[in-house]
Amino acid sequence: MPDFLLRMHRALAAPGKNFFFSPTSIWSALALALYGARGQTKGQLDALMGTGALSREGLLDILTELSVKLNTTVVVENEPKLEMRLANKAYLARSLNPAIAYLAALSKLAGVEVVDFAAAQVVREEINKWVAELTNEMIQNLIPENGISPATLLVLVNAIYFKAKWEKRFDEAFTDTNGQFFVQPNQPVTAPLMYQESSFEAYQDQVVTVVFLPYYGGTTGFLGILPAPGVELEEAEEYFFNHASSIMAEMRSRAVHLYLPRFNLNWGMNLVFALKGLGIEDAFNSYRADFSGIAQNRMYISDVIHKAALRVDEAGSEAAAATAVVMRSMEAISERPLEVKFNRPFLFAIMDALSNELYFLGRLINPAE
Repeated sequence: MPDFLLRMHRALAAPGKNFFFSPTSIWSALALALYGARGQTKGQLDALMGTGALSREGLLDILTELSVKLNTTVVVENEPKLEMRLANKAYLARSLNPAIAYLAALSKLAGVEVVDFAAAQVVREEINKWVAELTNEMIQNLIPENGISPATLLVLVNAIYFKAKWEKRFDEAFTDTNGQFFVQPNQPVTAPLMYQESSFEAYQDQVVTVVFLPYYGGTTGFLGILPAPGVELEEAEEYFFNHASSIMAEMRSRAVHLYLPRFNLNWGMNLVFALKGLGIEDAFNSYRADFSGIAQNRMYISDVIHKAALRVDEAGSEAAAATAVVMRSMEAISERPLEVKFNRPFLFAIMDALSNELYFLGRLINPAE
């Protein structure tokens, strides 16, 4: 998934804007569709997702491993210290005729529910409620108004939730509620800055300073990558991505005087345009998509909706994300409209449609004359 993560990050992160997403959630939701993709549709998804060498059984194994790994809770003295959960759910139209193999695989990975998409608003509310409950209400209204319709055949949903306490908690007494955060070197904004003096795994060179703040248990943590003064964030990102392995290998425990903002982030968008730019064309094409491994019904992906949210404070972090892959019936699509603009010189006639006799014939070169 590393290449998928980097390509998605580069496609989605807008310069100068806050950004937060879950490549794990997006990959998982797309993988549920990939399992039933065939031909060029599958090839394009494989190229982006890095799954070309996997058999369908191998893909199933990875999704199963993800589910096991990301469903864990650590409780100490009745206090939750770390909670992670990941779940998939599939909403199938009554008119869908799923392939037996696909339905069997889906049943191992997801909750499966047959619904009536004719009652689109009711189903939309049901999906959004499931996502909100699984993400501790952090992700609301994943499916927007008109996001599904009676033509919808299948909605594949992934949701992921994470909440953990810092291994070394920040003392609220040291938080500067009127701290300064510099959006630009000469453009400060007021933001609460948490502070602590402690030992952390860290790395520093001429381009970046990297600090790992562990959550309870030590294996999961918040990795902060700070550009050196004078280095643009985009430059630092590319540098870190290109040197991540060596940087992580060279990190060592150091005394750190750490200032970190207390902040919330919310981000979301329909990913179709970005995914098309990354080479997934056929899956979204209502004439070329091949998901014959899912069902006999001819279908295509109409929307890939993603939302993510994050809270960071003195106690720890809470994060959530959800992705919905919405698939519609090709039969519901009328013939592709033919766009015709008579906005350049053209020939015309007045004719009898039965005999094809032309009563008048002409050409228009300049309608302004």
